[in-house]
Amino acid sequence: MAADSLSEVSPDSAMVVLGSVERGLKAMDDDALWYYRLLRLKVRGKAYEAFSRADSTEAFAVLDHYRGRGDRHLLPQAYYYAGCVVRDIGNAPMAIDLFQQGMDAMADTTDLKLRSILNFQTGFLLFEQGVYAPAVNYFKESLRLERLRKDTAMMAYCYEKLAYTYEDGGVCDSALYYHRLAILCAKDSRDSVLYKRMVASMASYYVKSGMYGQADSCLAKYSPYIKEFDRIPFYGMKAIVCMNTGRYDEGYSYCKMMLDDGTVLSKQTACRLLIQYYLRQGAIEKVSKYVTLFSEYSDSLDRLTAKEVVSRMNASYNYNIYKIENAELKAGKLKTFAALWTLGLAVMGVVLLYVRHLNVSRRNNRERELRWISLQKEMQEISEANIKQKEEQIYKLALELEETKDRNAGQSKLLMQQKEKLEMLVSMAHQKRTICDTIKERLVTSSVYSMVHAAAKDGRVLSKSDWMEIDTFINELIPNFRNGLYCISEISEQDYRLCLLIRIGGLAGKDMAILLGRTDGAVSKAKRKLQERFLGDDHDKTTFEEFVTSL
Repeated sequence: MAADSLSEVSPDSAMVVLGSVERGLKAMDDDALWYYRLLRLKVRGKAYEAFSRADSTEAFAVLDHYRGRGDRHLLPQAYYYAGCVVRDIGNAPMAIDLFQQGMDAMADTTDLKLRSILNFQTGFLLFEQGVYAPAVNYFKESLRLERLRKDTAMMAYCYEKLAYTYEDGGVCDSALYYHRLAILCAKDSRDSVLYKRMVASMASYYVKSGMYGQADSCLAKYSPYIKEFDRIPFYGMKAIVCMNTGRYDEGYSYCKMMLDDGTVLSKQTACRLLIQYYLRQGAIEKVSKYVTLFSEYSDSLDRLTAKEVVSRMNASYNYNIYKIENAELKAGKLKTFAALWTLGLAVMGVVLLYVRHLNVSRRNNRERELRWISLQKEMQEISEANIKQKEEQIYKLALELEETKDRNAGQSKLLMQQKEKLEMLVSMAHQKRTICDTIKERLVTSSVYSMVHAAAKDGRVLSKSDWMEIDTFINELIPNFRNGLYCISEISEQDYRLCLLIRIGGLAGKDMAILLGRTDGAVSKAKRKLQERFLGDDHDKTTFEEFVTSL
């Protein structure tokens, strides 16, 4: 298909071509239809269009076809795009495994470009998970293949990622060396935008080193060329540079863009910079607003980090297993030796899994206890009683200030500081209550809330499409709701659906049983099980609902 070659140079045009082909799908034979489905995934990938959880069904259907009776030459591509889908939905270990299988499937092919991409993507995922040593090996293999292809642009990207990997791994000399190689390679390519991009990438090294002037010089020329898919990291560096070189208003604009479109980490960074920005202006209410947001993003980041620790361990484990399997295939000459090797691996695997189980259990216990403490603190901070108590303290301090302002300047200053601090805490508490009230109002006035309550009243079990609608609505209204649960403990789909119903609110146990298609006893038992898993058995039985509602 023309769309295949077009996807390399103009993904948008390729998508138009595929759209025109769509009208003739019924006339296609089986092979052409599957090729068309693979191309749709490929074109979306080339257009940097993020895949969603819904795309996994299509990606794995295509992969299953080419694993079975499809054209074996297209199997590596099917593995690659299935890996891209699970990568985009956050399953790094599975993505790495699929990329590895894609490389295995290329044993009889000479497609250096795809082999390089598979190595590059594997290296990038390992880098993101903090598994630096193997990431370097994969980037170097991709670099070797790109040298054979004489693709200087991709060589520059390989050098850039090697620099980032060494940078995050704390090997600063190597990071600087590879940044310089990336710049030289981009210069040789005669691509002026790529050259400016590689110079701008070097700003990350200077930012980490506190050399903001040099970082600013690196970033300046690339600013007009920043692309959609990589703008947030560059905006983050620009914001830090501006706030540290006195260009506060310019830094403010970058922070706002990070808050609008950034990741949890970039939003946390933006809040930290905005707190400093408003402190300089003495705008206490704005400071309190961003202190609150910083706290919320930090909490989300803690939970995401807990999940990433497990992913990092899995990624490292999968990588080691893959290397062991390769070594076994190459060295397996004697059946006896192979049997002993397999037995040794099995024993080692059991030990590793047991150690991992112990570590995960300890982490889960600590996570749930910290979450419970955070929940108690949050509920206490925004309670009417706490707000009223602090407002009474503010009133008393105001009276004391009135009495001492003309007699004791030192004491008046101290009282004023105490009063301002309490006012900030009260303001933050009111803002948090407002957020909670807004979420509750949006819940009870939503079409999803009405649909769920109507189904309970009619005695109807919710369908799969109903659950998808509920899941999408809740996670859009309350970002990271799902992550807030799964980062502490893996739960079944049924238990997750129970949590969704608890978060919607206003439903009795018998209503939940109807909607889930379970008995009242089964729902009560599931709540007790989740109570013990998330909060332990030493808290009141009503607190699991409070925990879910607090997410």
